[in-house]
Amino acid sequence: MKRRVVITGIGCITPIGKSKKTFYEALLKGENGIDKITLFDATDSKSKLAAEVKNYNPKDYFDRKQVKRIDRVVQFGLIASKEAWEDSNLDVDEIDHTRLGVVVGTGVGGIQSYYEETIKYQKKRPSHLTAFQSL
Repeated sequence: MKRRVVITGIGCITPIGKSKKTFYEALLKGENGIDKITLFDATDSKSKLAAEVKNYNPKDYFDRKQVKRIDRVVQFGLIASKEAWEDSNLDVDEIDHTRLGVVVGTGVGGIQSYYEETIKYQKKRPSHLTAFQSL
């Protein structure tokens, strides 16, 4: 028996576009997202370049509480997933939910949150850690 997979929607948040439309337009123009590192002080790093998502404001997508609790990489996954769902034009009431799935991948995950909580642990001890972090 052959199993079929159908991609019904696409969502993107990338260094060259924060939506599928802007991403595709940038691809056609041959743009790339490599630029100087701005998310942290790279003075002592060998690498000074990265492909960062620029001009990203999480408050454009999430409320204040969510911004504090959801790691940046997870925010990106949620944003892209929402866009893919909207792109699919599927009706949630007409779908067999046992035949629906979502695939999201990341190489490292929420490393920024892990780093920040590790620094807090070293400076202030466990009482100051978020309940969402495990060390």
